[in-house]
Amino acid sequence: MKSKILSVAALALLTVPTFMNAQEAGRDVIQTTFESADTSKDGKIDVAELTQMAGSIFFGMDYDQDNTVSEEEFFGSDFGLERLATERDEADIFGAAKRILFALRDRNQDGFINQTELERSTQDFMRHADLDGDETLSTKEYEQGYVPSLVFRAALAPRA
Repeated sequence: MKSKILSVAALALLTVPTFMNAQEAGRDVIQTTFESADTSKDGKIDVAELTQMAGSIFFGMDYDQDNTVSEEEFFGSDFGLERLATERDEADIFGAAKRILFALRDRNQDGFINQTELERSTQDFMRHADLDGDETLSTKEYEQGYVPSLVFRAALAPRA
């Protein structure tokens, strides 16, 4: 089964009304992803839940099942916001955001993300977002501080 998280995020975006602005649509996808990752349903994501979610996403992107995610596989994956970026004529900016996120995950810069890189970057991203130091992420911390959320929100932020 391909990534449940990617499917849920994509489904959430498909249900977003077209009149909704980018920030609201992005929050909807982020909230749906957060709720999917919160398997304990306690309103917080711990490192085990976050690692499990990242692993599911990794599995969903690893189309050739070689236990690595290539740039091609990564860029071919829909993170739930592709349609919105295209509708707003910001596909190039969104593509740049994906390249940044890939580079942050590909720690040895070999053009592939392996399981170790995924786990370490996920833990680093969590530490960055855990503002209160309780080793869990609230919805607010996930939305405002978790690096993938930040990167994609920045790409789709309204321009002045």
